[in-house]
Amino acid sequence: MPAGITFEDEGGKVRHDVRVRWWLPNVRSYREAAIGSPGDLVRIPDVTLPEEWKGQAYFGSPGLFGHYWFTGKPRVISPQFACLDYSVVNGGPLVAYRFDGESELSTGKLAWV
Repeated sequence: MPAGITFEDEGGKVRHDVRVRWWLPNVRSYREAAIGSPGDLVRIPDVTLPEEWKGQAYFGSPGLFGHYWFTGKPRVISPQFACLDYSVVNGGPLVAYRFDGESELSTGKLAWV
């Protein structure tokens, strides 16, 4: 977040940073880009993102990533991206993707326990 801009999360901790949904091409503000609990998202200031940080359309190979602690039933978030981190350390599923070189990802190729 920009210098001097903070928010207090649901637990009362003052935050200076947010994790962002970098895979979205049309977000305009930190609040739109942020990922987190619904209670925290409404607390994030609706400050405009710098122009150079705004997402761009992605046309590369599919990408798999983690460290975002998604919740709910595992699914791909777009044909290009899937998060495999569903917080197994906190009781969520351990998630993997069966990649066979396809150009678009499919939720049906996710496996979890």
